[in-house]
Amino acid sequence: MFAGTLFSFGQMSPNAAKSATTPGDDEIVELSPFVVSVERSESGYMAKETVAGNRLRADIKDVGASIDALTNELLDDIGAWNAQDALKVVANLATFEGSVDSGDVINDSQWFNTNYYSRGFATGSQRVDFFPRLMVPIDRFSTESLTFSRGPNAILIGVGSPGGSIGSTSKRPNLGKNRLSVAYTTDKYGSSRGEFDLNTVLLKRNLAVRVAGVSQNRKTYKQPSLDGFDSLYGAVTWRPFRHTSLTVNYEEGARRRYLDINNAFYDAYTPWVLAGCPTVNWMTGEGQNDTGKGNFTASAASGLGNYSTAHNLVYVEGGDGKVQDWMNMARSAHWQSSTAAAADNSLIPFVSFTEDSNLLEMPDGTQWRLDLTKNLYGDRAYHRTDYKNMSAFLEQQLFRGMSLELAANKHISEYMFDGQGWGSGATRTIYVDPNELLPDGSPNPHVGQPYIEDSSMEDTRQKWELKNYRATLVYDFSLEELFGKFGLGRHRLMGLYENNREDNWFAVGRYVNTTPLTGFNTQINNAQNALRRRWYLSPGAEVYQSDGNLVGVDVGTGVNIDKVMAQQAPRRSITETESFVGAIQSNFVRTKAGYYRLTALYGYRRDILDQKSMTFARNAVNGFDGDYTNWSSAIQSGTWNPRTRTRVGTKTYSFVLRPFQRVGLTYNYSDIFVSGAANAGDIFGNALRPTYGETKDWGVKIDLWEGRIFASFTYFETAQRDVTTQLPASMMDYANRIWNTIDSTKVLNTSLNRFYRDDSTDGIEFALVGNIGKAVRMRLTVGQQKTTITKYASEVVDYINQNWAVWQENRNVILTVTNAAARTVGDAANVYKQNVADARAIIGKRGSNSREWNSNFNVNYTFQKGWFKGVTAGVDMRWKSRSIIGYQRMNNGELDIHNAYYGPAEFKMNMNVGYGRRLWNNKVHWDIRLYVYNVLDNDDLQPRRAVDSGVNHAAFILERYTQEPRTFQIRSSLTF
Repeated sequence: MFAGTLFSFGQMSPNAAKSATTPGDDEIVELSPFVVSVERSESGYMAKETVAGNRLRADIKDVGASIDALTNELLDDIGAWNAQDALKVVANLATFEGSVDSGDVINDSQWFNTNYYSRGFATGSQRVDFFPRLMVPIDRFSTESLTFSRGPNAILIGVGSPGGSIGSTSKRPNLGKNRLSVAYTTDKYGSSRGEFDLNTVLLKRNLAVRVAGVSQNRKTYKQPSLDGFDSLYGAVTWRPFRHTSLTVNYEEGARRRYLDINNAFYDAYTPWVLAGCPTVNWMTGEGQNDTGKGNFTASAASGLGNYSTAHNLVYVEGGDGKVQDWMNMARSAHWQSSTAAAADNSLIPFVSFTEDSNLLEMPDGTQWRLDLTKNLYGDRAYHRTDYKNMSAFLEQQLFRGMSLELAANKHISEYMFDGQGWGSGATRTIYVDPNELLPDGSPNPHVGQPYIEDSSMEDTRQKWELKNYRATLVYDFSLEELFGKFGLGRHRLMGLYENNREDNWFAVGRYVNTTPLTGFNTQINNAQNALRRRWYLSPGAEVYQSDGNLVGVDVGTGVNIDKVMAQQAPRRSITETESFVGAIQSNFVRTKAGYYRLTALYGYRRDILDQKSMTFARNAVNGFDGDYTNWSSAIQSGTWNPRTRTRVGTKTYSFVLRPFQRVGLTYNYSDIFVSGAANAGDIFGNALRPTYGETKDWGVKIDLWEGRIFASFTYFETAQRDVTTQLPASMMDYANRIWNTIDSTKVLNTSLNRFYRDDSTDGIEFALVGNIGKAVRMRLTVGQQKTTITKYASEVVDYINQNWAVWQENRNVILTVTNAAARTVGDAANVYKQNVADARAIIGKRGSNSREWNSNFNVNYTFQKGWFKGVTAGVDMRWKSRSIIGYQRMNNGELDIHNAYYGPAEFKMNMNVGYGRRLWNNKVHWDIRLYVYNVLDNDDLQPRRAVDSGVNHAAFILERYTQEPRTFQIRSSLTF
């Protein structure tokens, strides 16, 4: 599946040719065109060579594709630890994490992959040595370069996202010189990161070992926070013969994280306060219309809402240790609007806290301000990833002009996510408990107290095992002398075979009562049997504190809590891909100055994908047999479906025309293919169609000031069709309310039931990079991306039409779970239909949560003499244009896609100052650097989502996101 290991066919620059024949004193000659030496290629902020254009070493200016190579010096100047940090300074790329550029308000994507946006498309593609790397971001401790390839590339990556890919190379031993470097980093929040990198030559120019390690505990302003990363890397390179090299490396590590929600928590506290802080007593009827549970008026005006009209088991942390049924108990009300359209009113309940509404109060009158950046769930949302990565590379020059690389890789990633059902809006909401009595009739010690509550406790586990093998053959030859002055140029032929296998396991354990109580649904996958856990907030104790594992604990008569596979089916799938690639790059019309007027590339790729997956049948209580913590047990009830085979061909071609020596005009075309997930289907349960993407890039590359400045400009048109999208809440919640009421067997699974969309993006990418003498380094990028949705959820429309008659037959049936927007099946059907219509209204327009323009500017100055010799100072400025956060609504109830609501533009300025000098007779280089991020301290809450209030089309702000305040980081390093 990950045939991106392919190869590149770049013209070898004069410098590259020289380095291949003239070894330096401390580094061995490069044996083949498969490797770029960072020491030889990088100078300041400029990288001369790359393998990212088409897999072999090539001069960047001779590559037609749009790429951005970030040098180690630039990465040091911005304080980047990994690829996710570096994303922030690349044109038309954005990380999901902490960004309004994505609708992913809970960082879901960051938890289960290393996702980012490129040219407006979501992608998670990252490769080290052109082998896929999952779950853990590419980290600089074990890699030597970072290159961002924008748009598809059939030669580089035949199966992947049209957005592009992040590429890096693993650190290889240096055969000529011993070296040791150590570094330590800390920051304002108490983060720590220690690194070391040791290179030892055992036999000069023949055998060397390199070992690197990192131990990290990264924290953020959202306390408590955790991003722990511990890993060890080792590599051995042996050169038994002049033209033979063998490198083997191994990396093993673990990453630990807490969930970090982007948005401020939703506010169901203020409506209760505005209503006069009402309380209810279901025995006496005080505060109600009558005695009995649920006999109160539920509305924003009353400040009260019904916790649930269905059975719901709740466990209170730090309470009496008993589970109780909170059906028809009261809780504080959500926001509502009497003027907004019904579809908008279904979204209005979830409104973020602001600096004006975050004053909370205890029943005894004690008040305190809720810190809106506080990570309220703390370690309740814990994620751990363990990984191992092993690679081997044999490079052999067969004869002059022909080289062979044989490579193999095995990658294992396994994650465990132990947390609550944090994906729902209710989970991210602060409520108030207005009940004077508990469900069992005893006094409620928390009446009038705010709380947070999960929606369903789950323990999710997933494992990937990837095996990749490839063989790459390259042959360089010249026909320049064949017909005298009418020579036919220099050429490079390449061929590649690759075999990839991906094994995937997935299982979820859910806290449920395995012995349903009287009157409860007998199926353990029903929400009535799921366990919810609650934490009451108080001054100094806002962060969730868990009582721990409840399996086997006495939590009440008739209640037996266990973690079993109750809701989601386990998954097991295998994808095998065979890839065949052939390509030719040719250089024509050599000038007297030694450069070629035209460089042309053509490559064709053939992929054969075999996929199979398991189907799992539910047992008598509608769960799944087996232990989710043991893979053999978890999949014991699965049966293999028939294998599916897909054959697809993709291609890449590009041209670089040089009318002048320092000016190159470029064109690049490529398409790409993504197979449908083997263990998922569309909203009807059908197998997913594959996704196709393509790009067309036109550009110019210019060398200025004798190579001190390099500029590139690209205009692109990139598109994808039939990309699969998970059902968002607005397209699932109300449908599932209906099915849970009239037929629970038809409930949709958000992770498996999907629909299709088509997108197209056009825009520009500009970069200006300069090494102005020895003192000044600068880099300016400008990006524009206009992403338009051209098709969206037509399958969901068909789904509604197919089920509409059944829904209308039951339109007067009261929903099992009601809210202000929908009390009956008919209400839910109407809201669902309108939500889908709203989502489809943006077809032909830009979607929300998108910024059209972005720019980054970096400049660093190093004093070369005088009192300040060795001092360096720099500025890093980042700007993004305003974002669309919603649309007005027309009088007929449809969205007015011509009148949008906008969030503010974003500007951040960072600074760094450092000092470096040599110690101990120039044997050691010491460097210390201070980074100050967000110097202007722009940390106000910013709007992220809005709807039409229904009053003069004023915006009703729903969601707001937090920003990191001014902070600092200090790094010190020693190199021996």
